[in-house]
Amino acid sequence: MGALVAAMSVLVPASAFGNAALHEHQDALSDLDVRAGSVAPTAAQRDAAEALGGVTLRWNRFGTPQSLVRHGGYLARNVQGANAVAAGRAWLAANKALFGLDSTAGLELHADSPLAGGAGHAVHFRQTFGGLRAAPEGLVTVAMKRVANGWDVTYVSSSIARESGLVGSPQLSPEQAWIKAADAVGVHKSIVNIKESGKAAGWDTMKVAGLPHAQRAKLVAFPTLRSGVIPAYEAIVLSDTGDLHASKTLIDARNGTVLARQDLEDNLVEVDQQAKATAADAPQVQVIPFAGTLPPNDGGCGPLHGPYTVGAGVRALDVFANAVHPLQDIVLRLYKGAVLLAEADTFFTPERIYYAPSGGVPPGNDYFVQVCEYADGGPPVEPRDYTGTFTIDDTAAPAPYTARWKVFPRSAPINVLPMDPWNNPSTDTRQTFCWAAAASGCDFVVGNLASRGPWDHDFRLNAPTNTTIGNNAKTAESWTHDFLPSPFQHRPVSAVRDYSYPWTNDWFNRDANPNNFVPNVGYDVSASVVNLFVAHNRMHDWAYFLGFTERNWNAQDINFGETEVRQEGDPIVGDAQAGGISGARDNANMITLPDGLPSITNMYFWQPFRASFYPPSVDGDYDMSVIGHEYAHMIENRMIGKGSNRSGHHAG
Repeated sequence: MGALVAAMSVLVPASAFGNAALHEHQDALSDLDVRAGSVAPTAAQRDAAEALGGVTLRWNRFGTPQSLVRHGGYLARNVQGANAVAAGRAWLAANKALFGLDSTAGLELHADSPLAGGAGHAVHFRQTFGGLRAAPEGLVTVAMKRVANGWDVTYVSSSIARESGLVGSPQLSPEQAWIKAADAVGVHKSIVNIKESGKAAGWDTMKVAGLPHAQRAKLVAFPTLRSGVIPAYEAIVLSDTGDLHASKTLIDARNGTVLARQDLEDNLVEVDQQAKATAADAPQVQVIPFAGTLPPNDGGCGPLHGPYTVGAGVRALDVFANAVHPLQDIVLRLYKGAVLLAEADTFFTPERIYYAPSGGVPPGNDYFVQVCEYADGGPPVEPRDYTGTFTIDDTAAPAPYTARWKVFPRSAPINVLPMDPWNNPSTDTRQTFCWAAAASGCDFVVGNLASRGPWDHDFRLNAPTNTTIGNNAKTAESWTHDFLPSPFQHRPVSAVRDYSYPWTNDWFNRDANPNNFVPNVGYDVSASVVNLFVAHNRMHDWAYFLGFTERNWNAQDINFGETEVRQEGDPIVGDAQAGGISGARDNANMITLPDGLPSITNMYFWQPFRASFYPPSVDGDYDMSVIGHEYAHMIENRMIGKGSNRSGHHAG
């Protein structure tokens, strides 16, 4: 199928985005921008450019530098600054006339992106007007590297506008603006349909009747070419109806006019539900608290706490005690009947015993715990109270591996014949990816610092999810909708974190006959979901080491303190076998949402269509070339758009 995709990429644009300024009266499915044409730089700006000498400069449509470089040299040498941000701001202040700015006070730091594996930085500043951030453009990037005496500036790009003030003030609410945006893409709602409003990650959020996903809007500044800067709302509409399934629209906050619109969905061919492991598969522990008071004499013991009943099949007992006074020196003891099984005396409080004998804990109803004061020749300190817990751990013993997934490293076996019946082999050539090395059963060890923990680990709970949910990706079957997560949302569950499921090449062997959409079973769905989940994690880790990190707007649930909280909570949502029942075929796409909102990608079944297109009947969830292509759309959008979607050719 990889060859098929390569051939199709010649025929079909990979991205829905383009250079041209589109006009309001064009087709509703097209991107739109009411700003036609461009404005020229002023004489003062041209003089400032001439003064730089020997540079290659291109102007953007706002009449400010789009691209600035001195081939074979630097734009500036030894720019002073305590760090890259300070140096970037200093260079911009020294060259503000070039950009048509009176000052750089309206440029706020958007991000500092250290380049992977070197001394380079790309520092991004966001333009603001009257306290509102410019959109959809408004970025300027200064690229530089650290040298002995300061910073050498290598390249500058921008999509900012010249100095201007806001024209008018907002008259619409975020909800009214979203209604206008939704109406413009064929989703017809009214204010009464908005059931709940809130705020999250800098956006006004709304729950709208009939739409399963949160809707969003925020107030921004929209630079025009000749009419100043307009207060506007940037609205995101996610819908399973209408002309666009995922769109970003700019609405004039003064009167509701549509100013710009962007389709957020990238197709190969032109938020979510989280399923945790079932309670039956979750670790089973019983925690029993206890409390007591030490006697006043030296070396005295508190009461026996218990008896505690331990059933068959218990792997370990975990006993913990902590005195109220931090300098209390206690001794913790565990008994079965009158027999002392274990004792803990490390230093001052607290103390802990983890009792896990080979073969498991013997069952019985006569386990006791006792807390004593260490006999040091003096009485215990006051207060003499303590608390503790007796934990019965009957979880299964850990597997000899951390987590493992059985997947196709590149693709399922490809066709033997160049035409129908294709003869795609059903030989299972998958290999086992293990997070950590194990004694046997691992073809690849994939653990690395880009993910910081196994792909199925929930860092918020500090526990495995036991399914295809992790910090980088959330993946599930999505049979009943072409573009958005939908029932049945099957995710295979493994209490032992072994995600090895049967693959029979079912879709091919049935010749794309849609007669096996049996929930949780049909068309090798578990193997398909696992393969897509692993592919997205592989792309995350590979791109991370190339610089697509938390600070550079990647997709993660937790950013480990590297960014503001608003930039978290956006692991990529993967829809496996998307639209299988609804009939979606022969495509793949990526709906890139701004940093902090989870992007959605869909993989489809492929099959022949009479008198038009004759591919083999395969499942796109197994083709790494297709999955990587779509993931790259999110990378390009977020990195070029500096956390949002790119617009125009360069986007700063």
